[in-house]
Amino acid sequence: MANFTDFPRFTRNSVGNLFLIDTMEMDRATIHLNGTFAGTVVWEAANDPLQATWVAIPGVSVGNIGASQGTSSSTATNTVVVVPTYARYLRGRISTYTSGTFQADVILDKGAPPVIGTQVWLANNFAVPTAQGGTTTFVKTGAAVIMANLKTTAGNLFGAYLKNNSAADRYVRFYNKASAPITTDVPVFVVRIPAGGEFRFDHELAFPRFSTGISYGITAGAADNDATVNALNDVSGFILWA
Repeated sequence: MANFTDFPRFTRNSVGNLFLIDTMEMDRATIHLNGTFAGTVVWEAANDPLQATWVAIPGVSVGNIGASQGTSSSTATNTVVVVPTYARYLRGRISTYTSGTFQADVILDKGAPPVIGTQVWLANNFAVPTAQGGTTTFVKTGAAVIMANLKTTAGNLFGAYLKNNSAADRYVRFYNKASAPITTDVPVFVVRIPAGGEFRFDHELAFPRFSTGISYGITAGAADNDATVNALNDVSGFILWA
């Protein structure tokens, strides 16, 4: 299969499907929503072969690079939106129609979808940075539970490299918090680094966004509230954030 599929322009001037496409073997859809219209388009995905049950799915508007989280709808008359294609079918559905003609130019391709490096996608919780860069924080565990704050305001993770130097699994948790977390806090996501393994991501399209602050913790146990102490130098590496 080709690395991309370019569709003829879709148009509609009433409530209903602006487009409905099969995204098999593709990673993302880039949608240029244009035309002169008043109304709302929602992005929805389905694996249902009858295409009867749909779920709203967020897309990143590249017109708000680095400033907005993903949203599952658009009212803009000229915007480009990138939507992950993790389900078999994707549609843009006109949920409210007032006037004019909706137009959509859609390309499917095999480029990097908006995911985190461990294939955990935070729905409604990613943003596109304006450029590579940010602040690099060196990480090295002491003989303790590591709980640290990186940023006291909203921000993004740009990348990370963490190496587990121990003979047992270690667990890294990221928190949407403006201060150092405690073990009873609920993480946004948890990364298991296997013994002798590593965790890395450096994603060119989208990065996890934290609306309050960025904090992390490292322990030797898997539970969200684990407080098992690490050994010296169990985990080392860096986290890139802004």
